[in-house]
Amino acid sequence: MTLEEFRRDIYACIHCGECKVGPRSQMPICPSGERTGYNTTYACGFIDLARSLLEGKAEWSDSGIRNAIYSCMACGACLERCNPQVGIRTSDVFRELKAEFVRREQGPPIASAQVLESLAKVGNFFGQPRHEILQWADGLQVSEVRPGNEVVFFVGCYEAFDPQTSFIARAVTNLLNKAKVNWGVLGKAEVCCGYPALELGDEKLFRRLVRENIEKIHTIGPRIVVVACACCYGIMVKDWPQVLPLKFEVLHISQFALDLVREGRLKIRGKLDERVTLHDPCHLGRRGGRVYDAPRDLLQAIPGVKLEEMPRNRDESWCCGAGGCMNIHSSDYAQATAGERLREAARTEAETLVVPSCPICHSNFRSSVAAGGAEGGTEGPL
Repeated sequence: MTLEEFRRDIYACIHCGECKVGPRSQMPICPSGERTGYNTTYACGFIDLARSLLEGKAEWSDSGIRNAIYSCMACGACLERCNPQVGIRTSDVFRELKAEFVRREQGPPIASAQVLESLAKVGNFFGQPRHEILQWADGLQVSEVRPGNEVVFFVGCYEAFDPQTSFIARAVTNLLNKAKVNWGVLGKAEVCCGYPALELGDEKLFRRLVRENIEKIHTIGPRIVVVACACCYGIMVKDWPQVLPLKFEVLHISQFALDLVREGRLKIRGKLDERVTLHDPCHLGRRGGRVYDAPRDLLQAIPGVKLEEMPRNRDESWCCGAGGCMNIHSSDYAQATAGERLREAARTEAETLVVPSCPICHSNFRSSVAAGGAEGGTEGPL
């Protein structure tokens, strides 16, 4: 698309302020706006910047405008809150702004440009050799997918190459094997889901990565693709079908595991007397398939677990801070945003913060704790 195609959206904003506060929690929901307190960095301000660029009153070469747009975490909170009578596609407008910066060779910020180079050269976020993609599975029963497999487990860059979050992929593997699921992984054939490319504005690279993954999966013909990364899930559900029609169903591991429990293929044994609170990843909820119930249903199926909700939950969830690749080009900002969420979790007096399988959320929360962003508390994946 082009920015011109969003003209109606850009001229529709009435500055009502509904993009700033959640109606249920009455708490701030926009990290970039709350960071500065200026209208410029709320959704309504970004829309004003888009209007100025569209009308030629601002220059695409203005690094200040570029940096402001890239300060958006793409969490989608404003998209949820925009007055239904106005209905501005805020997140799509901001993505288009980033794409135009890239087309004009004015973006993304230098720190994130290396991510795009890595994706283009080796197909993963970390720039690691593709033949090392199965190192996380050392000692486990993992096979590369073949025709006849019912399920493909799409591992994703973080769980494959980040040693701090690869335990999630290992846990999923043990779960699938215990349930005797007929499954496999793409292995060296897997490339990034495309999330960083799309959020940083490189649409051409995004489409290339998506096509490579979909075409490989279609040659295998599975019924289901399971992911244990909320960002992978959201991109697959919402954005992959815009590139090619999908001949398979995409499920987050919380959905798939809940199905296995309900079918009796997985049994929950023992009791866990613990108070927990739950973080709703943006790309699992409002930016994905609106998956809010499955993680909670799984938790409540565990005897002894008591769920203490944070004030900002479900569609009003506060971003972990890493959205829009913020953990790459503005790590201090990302960690401060995570710190706000961790303090909110601590106020529930829960013993554990559950992160429903989003390695990016998990990684940024850990970084915030290490940087002193919040005191006490632990977090774990679901």
